[in-house]
Amino acid sequence: MKDIVIFGAGGHGREIHQLIEDINVRSAQWNFLGFLDGDHAKHGSKLHGFPVLGDESWLERNSACHVVVAVGGVPARWRVV
Repeated sequence: MKDIVIFGAGGHGREIHQLIEDINVRSAQWNFLGFLDGDHAKHGSKLHGFPVLGDESWLERNSACHVVVAVGGVPARWRVV
């Protein structure tokens, strides 16, 4: 299984998390590690039982991990990407 995180701990991120869970029901492919978010107030909290691990700096230490960018606003999404 491949490690994956979602960047965006809001509504869009929760929807993407559900899609990952649905994919894994049919064929276990993803080891979901948690969420990333630019809002430091969310770091250390949990969403759907999974941790908000940090922000983009987390990826520097975990570069082999797959990432889904789940930021709803297009300008903000482009800044993350």
